[in-house]
Amino acid sequence: MTELQPLFKAKAPEAFTAEERQRDREVCDRALDLRNQYMRLHAWMIQDRGCEGTLMSSYYSAPSLLRQIKAAYGGDAGVNPVGRKTPDAPLAPAEKRPPSL
Repeated sequence: MTELQPLFKAKAPEAFTAEERQRDREVCDRALDLRNQYMRLHAWMIQDRGCEGTLMSSYYSAPSLLRQIKAAYGGDAGVNPVGRKTPDAPLAPAEKRPPSL
């Protein structure tokens, strides 16, 4: 993932050329592939249910960030863009409050 930092540091997504977008997608795809390999190894080595929390945390954190970077900087339309709510996202605290009477 450190390969990604110089690719988009101090540069807006809309300023990327087609070649830079392609490079970003390639780096993200490689990083996601390595992440998947790590997840398989981590899951295989789990000793007890207490370790499942780290597995789930790892599954939802870094890959999600990589997909967001790929969408924003790589122009990958098949990925959830940054800031878009997913259907299973919990409501924000302000949205949970009942309307005032």
